[in-house]
Amino acid sequence: MTGERAVQAYAAMQRHLYLQGARLYRESVPTAAGGNPFAYVWPFEEAAKAALYMRGLPDVGHQYAADIENVVDRLAYWQPRRRNGIVNKPSYASYPPFPLGQGGDTYLDDNTWIALDIVQAYRMRTGGRPARHDAGLERAGQILDLVSAAWASDAQPYPGGVYWVDATWNRDRGAAVTAGLAALAAHLHDLTEPAGRNGRATVDRVQTAIEAYRWLRATLWIEHGSEAGLYHDKVLGDGRIDTAQWIYNQGVPVAAGVMLHRITGDTIYLEQAEQTAEAALAWYGRQSYAGQPAIFVAIFFRNLLQLAAVTGARAYHDEMLAYADRAWRDPSIHDRATGLFHFEGPGRPCTLLDQAAMVQLLALGAWPTEQYRSLA
Repeated sequence: MTGERAVQAYAAMQRHLYLQGARLYRESVPTAAGGNPFAYVWPFEEAAKAALYMRGLPDVGHQYAADIENVVDRLAYWQPRRRNGIVNKPSYASYPPFPLGQGGDTYLDDNTWIALDIVQAYRMRTGGRPARHDAGLERAGQILDLVSAAWASDAQPYPGGVYWVDATWNRDRGAAVTAGLAALAAHLHDLTEPAGRNGRATVDRVQTAIEAYRWLRATLWIEHGSEAGLYHDKVLGDGRIDTAQWIYNQGVPVAAGVMLHRITGDTIYLEQAEQTAEAALAWYGRQSYAGQPAIFVAIFFRNLLQLAAVTGARAYHDEMLAYADRAWRDPSIHDRATGLFHFEGPGRPCTLLDQAAMVQLLALGAWPTEQYRSLA
């Protein structure tokens, strides 16, 4: 039944939000008056992630192979030459560059998520076999170079961490983007055969992953109190800690810990991932995930499933499906006539982020558990 629901939710997303001619999505339906014709890169990326998860559905997944090409392999946001920003490296812009749009700033977290989509597409295609040369992994490696170059080595206080956006107007350093750097570096080390003298590049990726994770633990991890085991949101540009609690900031560090355990064999990373997963389930579950956007919840659970692939824990899968089932059955959220989800309330627009979140949760709920190892 979960797989059938995923098929319906994805069909509604493609019918109402996908623009076939441009191979892009709109931000919401209905489109806001005076709004952009296309979605920003983060909602587009989350729709691409949804397509990847549909590709992994048993029996029917092959029907979505062309969609992977359309929304994963043909991203229109790529800018090989930068005209703004501090780090002078190719990146994905926040909005399609000319001729489709006006372009935009480079958000390092968005770029990390796209690179992880590329990694996952590779894992699903090859079973995770290491490769010396692969065009997709080479692009992901370019993004790793970009995000690594945004490391705040001289920032005070709390030197280190990755800037949220490559721009002078914001100097925040976030939990999710820094954990994303750790996860991406670990994945690329795991998937890339050593090349060059002593496999220097792969050694550097291990060190990048470890350094990013250590900063995260030392700076944003909460050791004591009712929120122990969770992570704060970010270090603000003025050096203060933003103590906001967002559920996705718990999921990405869990995935980083799982990958560090995979490439180093050190059990401490797995223990820390389990600690955060359990603390987050207790903290946010008590609140029925109130105040957490659906896409943040989706990010959280898809990362916890990577931990489940190692530990065999079933609770993460069951809790994810319980959340998705409540949303599906709630007529104030799920419009059965259109198949769209309106988390902002009846009569409010359906956003691409909300629809993609539900597709992800439902599709992952129908995956065989052995496939969770291919998640990124």
